[in-house]
Amino acid sequence: MAIIIAVFFWLRLFHLEERMNFSMDQGLFSLRASEIWENKEISLIGPEASMMVEGKHFFQGPATYYLSVVLMLLGNWDPVRAGVGIVILNGLGLIFLYLTLKIWFKEEEAKIGIILFTFLPLSIKYSNFIWNPNFLLIFCSLFLYIFSKAVKNNKFIWYGLAGLMAGICWQFHYQFTLVIIGSLMFLVFRKTNFKNIFIYILGILIGFWPLIVFEFRNNFYNLGLIIKWLTINKENHFKLEEHYLIGFLPIVIAILVYLFKRINRVIVYFLMAVVIVMGVRFSLKTEEWNYKDKIKVVNLIKQKGCENFEIAQTITGDTRSYDLRYLLKINQCQPLEVDKYPEAKKLYLISKKQVEEESVWEVRSMEKFEIMSKTIINNQIMLYELVKKN
Repeated sequence: MAIIIAVFFWLRLFHLEERMNFSMDQGLFSLRASEIWENKEISLIGPEASMMVEGKHFFQGPATYYLSVVLMLLGNWDPVRAGVGIVILNGLGLIFLYLTLKIWFKEEEAKIGIILFTFLPLSIKYSNFIWNPNFLLIFCSLFLYIFSKAVKNNKFIWYGLAGLMAGICWQFHYQFTLVIIGSLMFLVFRKTNFKNIFIYILGILIGFWPLIVFEFRNNFYNLGLIIKWLTINKENHFKLEEHYLIGFLPIVIAILVYLFKRINRVIVYFLMAVVIVMGVRFSLKTEEWNYKDKIKVVNLIKQKGCENFEIAQTITGDTRSYDLRYLLKINQCQPLEVDKYPEAKKLYLISKKQVEEESVWEVRSMEKFEIMSKTIINNQIMLYELVKKN
């Protein structure tokens, strides 16, 4: 077990700065978490869902922001340290998954389950940076453990705790709706005592209470948008994306362990060997535009001057570069607000192209400018310093 845990941490922490995802969502979450802490806010809503209806987003729960505040505070607002915190929490998730599998299966089968959790590339990829679906890797395992204790012990206190954890998981991402529905169906088919089901549902509502309060205060804003989203343009609703599977991964592993009991051990060990090779190979991959590059850009901007400037990048869709905005903020070199580009005297642009090829509004807002400097960040990415002409 100790060896598995050690490998688990190595796969997630090896060259963390070159592999950790710190992009638009992470920048936005970190900026919002710092605002909540600085202003001592109590927020009833969390990040916007990616789906849009009539130009509006509906919101997920605030648990993402509050947990981000805790991790950032413990890491002194450093995203890498917060990433280490996420890995540690995932290690706790690994232990809870192991304890859950031991409730339902033998110890050998439980170890097979946590080996899969340790080496699956999907588990590695989403286990070392702040993002709301990622938290489900941790808390879904905890939910499964508490829910399993409730089913095995048949005590209402465990059902209440399981419901509470389900409600909190629901705040992180609406994909957990399927887990809640599935768990209720499971309890009904097992002919669970109605009192225990009621306690479980009550726990869910308590865990989800910030969004319930928000709904009552805002004329059911979220619910109205979700209903519209479900009834308008149905063909565009269910585009399966990789991260939608994160919240179900501990459950999928439990199902795989159950299936493995029924097939030849040689086949099981072969499949595990394939997963192990895939996991090790994946852990060696690095991001093209990685955290180390971004810190290099931040340091260069600090050297060149932090007065009346804006920042933009065209490497990804985040042209306003919220990741760099956060890193510049914690380095006391804050750019103008995102709607102030035309007022900036200087624009720092990160791009793979020549400036003349760029057509995004952030660059065009400079109107006439001259290129003061061009710095190579890595083999493909450059930092331009553009100064507006009078």
